[in-house]
Amino acid sequence: MKFDLGEVLTRIWKIGWNHKVLWLWQMLPGALGIVFLPIFVIVNPAFQMILGNDPESYVNSPWMPLVFLGVTFVFAIPSAFLGVLAQLTVTWGAVKVERGAESLGFVDLFHEVRPYYWRVFGLYAIFIGGWMVVWFGFMFVFMLGAVATAGLASLCLFPFMVLMIPVMIGGYSVLELAQTAVVVEDVSTLEAVSRGWKLFQANWLGVIVVIVLLYFLMYIISMVVMLPVMFPIMILMPALAGVKMSSSLLVGGVVAAVFIIFFAISSILSQSIPMTFFKISWAVLYLRIRRGDDAPILEQPVPHVDGSL
Repeated sequence: MKFDLGEVLTRIWKIGWNHKVLWLWQMLPGALGIVFLPIFVIVNPAFQMILGNDPESYVNSPWMPLVFLGVTFVFAIPSAFLGVLAQLTVTWGAVKVERGAESLGFVDLFHEVRPYYWRVFGLYAIFIGGWMVVWFGFMFVFMLGAVATAGLASLCLFPFMVLMIPVMIGGYSVLELAQTAVVVEDVSTLEAVSRGWKLFQANWLGVIVVIVLLYFLMYIISMVVMLPVMFPIMILMPALAGVKMSSSLLVGGVVAAVFIIFFAISSILSQSIPMTFFKISWAVLYLRIRRGDDAPILEQPVPHVDGSL
């Protein structure tokens, strides 16, 4: 490895802990989910059962699938754009701190990442689109093979999934390195992909070690954040079950709403905080790798604003 693993982990922790504004940016996609949460709850058959309605007749209503698909579509579009913005902002914030910034402003970060946004959005479109093509292509071939071989082709599914794990790790690594290349060196989308791939090829062992280690650390942090809030939820669940059997519609609705909101907020915290550290790690790792390769890094890149890929 061309970097000090201990120094990298220490730096990731310091940036993530000392600049909690990055947590807020990482929480934004989840906060958007809370905005749409009441609609998803209303169309949920379980909630209708709490209200005393017949869930079967509710599900079989002709407008239910349309409402659900419509809400999902409306929610997916802003979630995609906001998700990319959150990832980009955390990466840029970590790069700024690595370059000597002592503080980060929430609004300032938004204005500073705007020149890079569409190039990073293009990165996600390329990688997610490519993965969808590979996955659906395989599923199509798999289904044809299953029909032609009377199901024997299904034996190949598990080995394929195992083989796809290193492919997914490699692809995700290139994506993250490419995203950091956009903001560090102010390159186009395709050039960033090329640089991300070259860096991964030259440092794949060290990158994978960091990824695996950080994945387990993220899991531990998620549990640390999630476990304390599970105790109130465990108290609320028996209360909710008791209310379901009662005739009090108002109390049942209030308990259900409190339960759902509390669980949603705790889920956001348990996911967004570890993900912030995970995103920071790619910026720190990229700069260490580039320094080890003796490649020039622009200290103050001039944003490329024509939007080209």
